[in-house]
Amino acid sequence: MFRADGYSELFHGFQLALEVSGLRPSTIKHYTTDGRKFLEYYPDVSPSEITSIHIRQYLALLKQRVSAKTVYEVQLALRKFFRFLVDEGEIAGSPCDGIKLTRYAEFVISGINAKANYAILEANREEIEKELQRDCVWHSTSEARMCRIYVRRFIELHDRTRWPEYIEWLVTELNAFYSYFNPVVRSLSS
Repeated sequence: MFRADGYSELFHGFQLALEVSGLRPSTIKHYTTDGRKFLEYYPDVSPSEITSIHIRQYLALLKQRVSAKTVYEVQLALRKFFRFLVDEGEIAGSPCDGIKLTRYAEFVISGINAKANYAILEANREEIEKELQRDCVWHSTSEARMCRIYVRRFIELHDRTRWPEYIEWLVTELNAFYSYFNPVVRSLSS
């Protein structure tokens, strides 16, 4: 039976590779933690048996529990981890290849009044989405002091020919969010 905790040498090597690449210590910690959590979710599957289906199932589960930003960060960590395994000869190919990254534009509500302000906005959800002409994802956890409203799009990051399209989409979404939420936020804080 495979156990992620039995791969301490593998994770140590991954950590060293990340350090050599010049990543910040906090990024290294998150990447190694995300890699471990993923493998712990599939305790009976060795890294060489992981497929894109496993990755997609895990990301689908995360999307129900965490923000799009967190899902995106986990996707980056898993891509890096499985690329490392390929480079080390542990696996033949990365199961992350072909999985589109989640990109998002978000409106973040934070601070001591975040929950109350979020509740006000959520009460007007239909009106907000109609005005924005977008179906938004509304994310608020009971323990966090931060709430998010966002839209997301899945992209093929390796296809550089589409980068201008993705940048244009992100700018359009951010401008729409700013145009709508800027006056709303000013009215909430007054």
